[in-house]
Amino acid sequence: MTTSVLKKITLFFVSATAYAMISGGCKENLSQTSFVEKRDTILNDEHRLIVCGQFVENDTLFFLQEYLKKWKDTLHNVSIYLEPDSNSIYYKPDFWLMRFDEEYCEEQMLQWQSNREKRLLSTWEKVSLFNLPIDWIPLHYRNGEPYVLVPCEVDYPWQIHLTDSVLKAKGFGHDLISLRKSERLSPTLYHFRLGNYDEFGHSFLHTYENGELYIHVIDQLTKASIWEYRKSDKETLYHLMIPIQSISYFKLIVCNAMLQKFTHNELDLLFDEVDVKALLEEVKSGKRTNLFNN
Repeated sequence: MTTSVLKKITLFFVSATAYAMISGGCKENLSQTSFVEKRDTILNDEHRLIVCGQFVENDTLFFLQEYLKKWKDTLHNVSIYLEPDSNSIYYKPDFWLMRFDEEYCEEQMLQWQSNREKRLLSTWEKVSLFNLPIDWIPLHYRNGEPYVLVPCEVDYPWQIHLTDSVLKAKGFGHDLISLRKSERLSPTLYHFRLGNYDEFGHSFLHTYENGELYIHVIDQLTKASIWEYRKSDKETLYHLMIPIQSISYFKLIVCNAMLQKFTHNELDLLFDEVDVKALLEEVKSGKRTNLFNN
C-alpha cells in the first residue's frame, strides 16, 4: 500500500459515532448515506456482462452485478452488496464455524496423523495459544474503510483455525501445518515455530514449512492482527486477520453467486491493494494504535 493509500485509510477509518452505530445492531439507512451513484460496465463480451460501481436497489447498496449470456438469454449470476442488516446470520460466529466444516477437518486430521506415523514423522507437539482467539478470517479495505468479505466460495487470505498442535487453513480444501513451539514475546506479539506441512494439497503454508509465524495484535478492542510468516529463503508474507468474534465491529460485503462461482481475481476489483507491511510499521512506530484512528 502506498503512502497515499495509508493516508486514505487514516482519513476514512470509522469515526466513533459510526463505530457505535455499526456495533449497535442498526440497519444502515441508505437515504442518509452520502455517496455518488456510479455504474461502469467493465466487461461485456459474448459470455458475460459485469457492471461495477455503487448503486442502490431495493434499499441495498450494490457494488457489482454479473450476468451470464447463455442460450440466447442473459442470466443474473452474481450480486456483491453491502449487508444492510447487522443482525444478519453473516454476523454470527456460528456461520463462519460451519463454513470451516470442523467435523470434516477432524476426519482429515486422523488421516494425516496415520500418514505421519507411516512416514515415521514425529507426533504433533502441544503448544500454548496464550488465550489467543482460535478462529480467524481476513480483513479487507475498500476506499480506506475496513470490511469483512462473505465470499461465495473462498477468500484470501484463507480462514484459519488454531489448535494446540496445528494451524488449519480453509481454502478450496483443508490444509494444515504443525506448531512446534510458542512464545508470548509481549502483550501484543506472539511467536510460533512452524513444523511440517502435510502432503495433502499445496498452499502458502507449504512455502513456510519449518518457518516462523509472528502474530502482531494491532487493535486491542477487536484483536485485529497482522500475521507475519517468515522463512530465511522466502519472502516474508503479511496477512491482516480478525477473530470471528469481532465481526460485529465491521461492515460486511457479501458475494452471492447463483449459477457460477466468482473468482478471487475479479473480487480484487472491489478492494484496495493494502501494503500490510507498511501498516505494521505504522503500528510499531506509534503512528497507529488501533484500527479506528481518525
